[in-house]
Amino acid sequence: MKSTILSYIAIILLATSCNSEKPTYIEPHLTTLTATNITRTEAVLNGTASIEGDADMPQLYFKYGTTSDMPQTTDPVNAKSTEVSFSLEHLTAGTTYYYMLQGNNGRTTIHSNTMTFTTLPNEKPSMGNTQILSHGPTSVIIGVRRMVELRSSKQDVITINPPSNKKYSLATLEVLDNKNSS
Repeated sequence: MKSTILSYIAIILLATSCNSEKPTYIEPHLTTLTATNITRTEAVLNGTASIEGDADMPQLYFKYGTTSDMPQTTDPVNAKSTEVSFSLEHLTAGTTYYYMLQGNNGRTTIHSNTMTFTTLPNEKPSMGNTQILSHGPTSVIIGVRRMVELRSSKQDVITINPPSNKKYSLATLEVLDNKNSS
């Protein structure tokens, strides 16, 4: 009987001494977001970092690379509120890159989810409608719109100077900059 009473007292003491509050230190939560502003050679990596309790914001950086082990690391990024981003340059066109947000607070390294993006491929420029701007007895100046990249275009002037009484091909075209054609 005495041991049963002591057991009940021990259970009551244990139950009342438990604390249901959250710990004051919780590791930050990192999330990798979709990459933006992707071109042939550039991309912006995005992520979020949220902290709770007394945790300090860790030093944040992105790991990235063309393989899933992501051997390259960016310079540290500064968190603007909870959002972070980093602009990558000198990427290879038409290549898939893996990336994730990583943080180090001195005690541990924390990782976010891994995502991928693919840079735009190199494509041959396409030419739009042509227009005869001027012609002479043995030459013709043609205006044509050429797409330089998917987001911009440039007006070119093409001068054809074939030898007299001979056929010419597009391989003999000379492209002049508009500034030089006036």
